[in-house]
Amino acid sequence: MTLALQTLLYIKPDWELAKDDFPEIWSHLLGMSDDLWGHEGDKKSILDDKSVVLLPSEPTDALKIARSVQKTLQDKTGLTRLPVQMVIDLVLPVGDDQSTLERLDVNWETIDHGDVFVSST
Repeated sequence: MTLALQTLLYIKPDWELAKDDFPEIWSHLLGMSDDLWGHEGDKKSILDDKSVVLLPSEPTDALKIARSVQKTLQDKTGLTRLPVQMVIDLVLPVGDDQSTLERLDVNWETIDHGDVFVSST
């Protein structure tokens, strides 16, 4: 069996930057329909820290979903600098989502909050 690289979208809230009402807004966003989070066949996981790991079945959907999440959060919070970091990368999905994330080569200090970082891989 050959494993193929898959597109990953990782959305990580920064709870230290979040305002008082952001946890409630984030929880609401997590419960929104699949219209926001992709299509049937996409793999979505919510980790213990409430970050989201999404492996869309169509690679081009990763950026569309990230932009949709970004717009929804901006509309709900009124903020332009959102307390989330978003990364799109190619990964070899082996093991659980946490071990996949641990293999991401991302310098979180350089990722602007609210923007979408697309890896060069």
